[in-house]
Amino acid sequence: MPIRHDRHEFSLKVKDLLARRASFICSNPDCRSMTLAPSSADSEKYIYVGVAAHLTAAAPNGARYDSKLTPDQRASIDNAIFLCYTCSVMVDKNNGNDFPLPKLQSWKLGHEEWVRENLNKRLDAGDVQSVNIGPNGVQNGSVIITQNQLGGQVAHSITNVGLDVAAQRFVTEAEQRLVADRELFSRLRTMLPHNPVMRFFRYHDYGASFELSHHDELYAFRDFCTTPDCRFLTPELEEELRAFQKTTDLFAVSCVNRIFSTDQSGWVGVPSEWLHTGPGSDSHTRFEEAQTTLNTLASDMYVAYDRFIQRGRSVLNVA
Repeated sequence: MPIRHDRHEFSLKVKDLLARRASFICSNPDCRSMTLAPSSADSEKYIYVGVAAHLTAAAPNGARYDSKLTPDQRASIDNAIFLCYTCSVMVDKNNGNDFPLPKLQSWKLGHEEWVRENLNKRLDAGDVQSVNIGPNGVQNGSVIITQNQLGGQVAHSITNVGLDVAAQRFVTEAEQRLVADRELFSRLRTMLPHNPVMRFFRYHDYGASFELSHHDELYAFRDFCTTPDCRFLTPELEEELRAFQKTTDLFAVSCVNRIFSTDQSGWVGVPSEWLHTGPGSDSHTRFEEAQTTLNTLASDMYVAYDRFIQRGRSVLNVA
């Protein structure tokens, strides 16, 4: 059975509105990292590391969970704060005890006021507070904007003076994307490992019965793929994941009318009685069609899985 999720997530409309109200800048006053940048590899793509984080958790046992909220309240923009990826992880550590609700609410209100005050002001003007690229470092080619200082494409290092000097932290958008995507890639490989899960789909002949438990991980994986947590920031990796997900959907749908319980508890398969009616009969033809279709779809699924894994290893530089 697929895993049930009772998380109350934000809609795409809420996420977009929240990001725009924050000007795509992290709401942590000690961070204020830019979260949106153009891709240097593709003029039609961009890099985005912003997160619509929950002020109170989306599900029980999460940071700052409030059982008194209704599902609609939990998924509303009033329960959301816009953060960079790094800060979104930080505020939920230790179950959120270091970042209580009043503190995050203060961040949100203060940040939106800061954005309003700086509307239509030059980024290199002396009266505008510092806006940093991120929390850990700078790469050659990054644009660095601080008070009274603009670093361009060839900036290697800049000494900053003025507001928020102690709070200035830098990170490239590529580093943030890499951390998030590596975490998700590792999680997906753990959920659906090559051995034994995917090896079964590669080598099993669906003309024979099998234990239904062999499909459990696949159904859990498909369920997770539909959640907001399952999104790669790297476009090409996201495309490969969705291509693989499509093959799992086709396979699962195909199983509905071709796989049935057998006399042995916990085992399923294409009904053997279809095969025993003799060559040329409608039932025998139905068995062969079911066997061929399932074997083909299982093979396609394995190929898509292998392509996704290989692409992930290459893009994320992992073993």
